[in-house]
Amino acid sequence: MPLACYLPAGYDPEKRYPVVYGFSPADGNADAAARRWSRTADQAGWVVAWCDLGVADAVKVEDLQAVLKAMMAAVEKRVRVHPRRSYAAGLAAGARAALALARLHPERFAGVFCEGALAAVPRGEHPRHVAVFAMAGRRDPHAAEVAMAKVIFDAQGIPLEVRFFDGGAEPAPGRLLEEGARWMSRLWFIHQDDDSPEARRERLAAARDALAEVRKCLQDDDRPSAYARALEFQETFQNTTDDALGALVAEAAALIADLRRDPAVAGLESYRPPRPADVVGAFREACRADAKIEPARLAAAMHVLDGAADDPSRLPDALADALAELHPKFRQALDALDREDLLAAAALLDELGGSADPALSAHAAYFGGRARVMLERYEEAMPLLAKAAGEWIDRTLFSGESLFLVGVCQTELLRRQAALRIMSDFLKFYPDAPERMRVGADYVARTIRAIADGSLPDVQDRMDDCRRLLKLQYSGKPTQDRQDRIIAMLDRLIEEAEERERNGGGGGGGGGGGGGGGGGSGPPGGTGGRPTSPATESAAPPGEARMGALGRASRGSPDEVWGAARQRQRDEVLNVLKTKFPERYRELLEQYYKSLQEGDRAGAAAGLAPGAGAER
Repeated sequence: MPLACYLPAGYDPEKRYPVVYGFSPADGNADAAARRWSRTADQAGWVVAWCDLGVADAVKVEDLQAVLKAMMAAVEKRVRVHPRRSYAAGLAAGARAALALARLHPERFAGVFCEGALAAVPRGEHPRHVAVFAMAGRRDPHAAEVAMAKVIFDAQGIPLEVRFFDGGAEPAPGRLLEEGARWMSRLWFIHQDDDSPEARRERLAAARDALAEVRKCLQDDDRPSAYARALEFQETFQNTTDDALGALVAEAAALIADLRRDPAVAGLESYRPPRPADVVGAFREACRADAKIEPARLAAAMHVLDGAADDPSRLPDALADALAELHPKFRQALDALDREDLLAAAALLDELGGSADPALSAHAAYFGGRARVMLERYEEAMPLLAKAAGEWIDRTLFSGESLFLVGVCQTELLRRQAALRIMSDFLKFYPDAPERMRVGADYVARTIRAIADGSLPDVQDRMDDCRRLLKLQYSGKPTQDRQDRIIAMLDRLIEEAEERERNGGGGGGGGGGGGGGGGGSGPPGGTGGRPTSPATESAAPPGEARMGALGRASRGSPDEVWGAARQRQRDEVLNVLKTKFPERYRELLEQYYKSLQEGDRAGAAAGLAPGAGAER
């Protein structure tokens, strides 16, 4: 029985460890499988023991029992094993063996990792506390079996997560193993009923590590990831009577409460859009009560608003135009935007952002944020737009547009889960927004769901981000760290491709199939990667963007602002890649960009606006 064992980094012989007992079919390679699990083992703090079954099909139960007994004996000679927290894992026939062993020994196993096979079970045969994380390539002959098992397991109340990736009958990408290990660990601590001193110490140590991740995200100014991790922490550890752990839970709750008030993090979790009539009414009342406003300017502003009273779609622009009648510098800023003199406009709007006039400061934040989106200065744009979308939501009728652009900023900054939450809230709370914006939000959301962390589309987005930072002359250590991460991601993609070749697999693995950070729960037969076309209801109609009294060359639909910024990227990216990345990646990258350009042409043929269809 060929057996390979991997000990995690920082292994401590005094600690007890969860062990993954893995099984490969006849053509498996135990050493390669253990290496493939090494990164996951290091992150989770697990030991991995892997063996080759020597058969390509079903294994007799008594033979499985003997194999497991021998593996456990070999591992326990070297490792102090956690008595109730082992995991079974396997590929193809090995996955069936892993599932069978977990059912035979529910007292020993807390979960099962199945790759490429997952047989449904009769009711009552699978213990409910043994979770299952299943992975399969969309072109795997067993993918339909995995999808059907999901329905049956759900009906029986068995914890099951399924991820499909762009590939065939081949090992799953390493990022899915890591996602599965994180999910299994959370389930263990949520449902743990061991109150022994050692178990309490393990739980407290895990909580400290998890909260340290939240703090690290905040230190890195990644508030959306901090929010997501803090919510996970709260769900995992909130049921406790331990004082030390309770203090950590209280800290996480305070962080969540603070982050929830930021629309760039939590969408409209803490806000609701006001009625347009209320916003306009409050503006009229404030203007009439302000004795400093000249009567002629006040009359001109009210006249602008009166002219849009019968057409609600004109009210947002009318309110901005009314402000321009009251504040000459605001008119200058809007004129600069119309000339696409973005730096001058941003400077003027920054001056107005501190105004005591609530409506003026909110509109200055919105238009200042838009100018920065066009300049690709998303980090600067987002806090301005977030104020207009959240804290100042009742001061402007551009709160919906502001929220949309906050989602755009988070998308461009690769904070995809936050962007998904924001775009979902935009579609939910602004049903009367212009259709082109709703089309854009829908497409962004679907594209995010299709990109898996570590996949080639993810790498491409990260390259675009580096290109942007270099263009803005941000060439310091943070940018260099991002470039180093891209190199590491490409190395890993190449390693996975080589591993598939060694195992006789074909296909991708560089495609999508994500959950904006996951591995994709879409069913087999999906395209993976970026969506090839928008949803049926997302066909943007011809016509001009909404225009106001001042003209809207750069004040038009926010999706056009975003599209213009994205369109400028493509010609620059490949040149950056050729100078910044090693020779061995260029063919791969050039091939990928060729496919993207073909996608753009297809989108143009379909009548899609740049940034709204052919590309996220």
